[in-house]
This record gives sequence, structure tokens and C-alpha cells, in this order.
Amino acid sequence: MPLKAVFFDFNGVLVDDEPLHWELLNEALEPYGIRVSFQEYKDRLLGFDDKGALQALLCNRADRPSNALIEDLVAKKADRYAELAPVRVRPFEETLRFLESIPRPIVRGVVSGALRPEIEAFLERYGIKSDFQFLVATEDTQQSKPDPACYQKAYEQAKALTFQQRLSPEECLAIEDSSEGISSARGAGLNTLGVLHTYPANRLRAAEFVLAHLGGFGFVEIEDLFERQKK
Repeated sequence: MPLKAVFFDFNGVLVDDEPLHWELLNEALEPYGIRVSFQEYKDRLLGFDDKGALQALLCNRADRPSNALIEDLVAKKADRYAELAPVRVRPFEETLRFLESIPRPIVRGVVSGALRPEIEAFLERYGIKSDFQFLVATEDTQQSKPDPACYQKAYEQAKALTFQQRLSPEECLAIEDSSEGISSARGAGLNTLGVLHTYPANRLRAAEFVLAHLGGFGFVEIEDLFERQKK
């Protein structure tokens, strides 16, 4: 069964920005006397959106912040990201080359727990916004990964874009760098490809295939991997 849609996670798949998010999360937590190591961030928090990460770290405090204050911390972190990202953040070039190889009839979307303005600013900065038909960002669902809601929404949007064609979840591929993202995509019935940009292979073992990166792979080669697996 050929692939008709490819969904890209954002942080850790399209853009190499997890160190900056970790730094800014610690900046937001500084008034509370909390600091997390990068390893703890990866092990415990990377699958959360900003709101979920802050809630997880502050939920047991006697002076637990209100939802309004959490939203204020998220907004301030977003402002700092917008300030620093243009000089601190770079794309994964192998992923961009893979994106270029995808034929135009194939639906392409970004499915992420990142804020929509952060995603759009990056896509515009690198001239690839028109390469995607839609974005699913943290503002678009109530639950973040590993909940399947974001990929269920992506599938529905892709299905609407195929017009007269039928689209099944098995014809969609999600590219992820975290176990939470893979669980989310599999929960929506999608094929999954893990890339080792963030975690070792044992953390992504739930994916059908795991690659160090997308270098040397075009759409035809990736589609062939999944075609041969299903025979």
C-alpha cells in the first residue's frame, strides 16, 4: 500500500532546538528555585508541550502557580524563543533534503506540541512553509503527545486534502524522534519512522523503522521500506 501522506514532528525532527527549549524552561523555573538537567529534560519532559512541562514540575509545590500564571510563563518563554531562535536554532539538513524528495501529490503536514507561531516562524525563515499543506500545533488539541489526538487531527486534515481519493491511516507516515511521539502516531493507526536525533534506538523501538537520520534517504527509499515490510 503506497504512502499518500507524511507528517513531520517539529522539535527534534525538522529543527534542532531542544537545547534551547531546555535552557528557556530553566529560565522560566528560576523564580521557583527549580533547575532540571538536560538528561532529566529528555527523560521526563521532552514529550510535553510547554504548559504540560511546567505543570509537571510545579504541581507538587505548596505555592503551586495558577493556570493563569502557567499561561503567563508559557507566553514569556515563547517571547524569549522568538528572540533567540533566529540565531540559535538550525534545521536538520537531512530532513530538509528528504522533504524536497517528496512528490507533490503526497500530503505533507507538521504535527507538533510546539506553539504555532514558533513553527510558522521557522518555516518562513527557511522558505519551506509552502511545502506543507497544514500544521497541527499545541493550540489545536486539548491533549499533548503521547495522546493520539494531534495525529488523529492530522489524519482527518490529510483525508480532506485527498479530495476524491480514499485515505487510510496505513497510508500515512509519521516521522518522530521521541517515544511519546511514536506512541501518539501509533495510537492514531499511522506508520512510524523514528530518527535518532534525540534518543538512542532502544527508546524508539515501538517504531516500524528507526534510522540515525534521513541522510541518503529519499521518499522512494522510505516508501520502499514500508512496502517490503508489508509483503
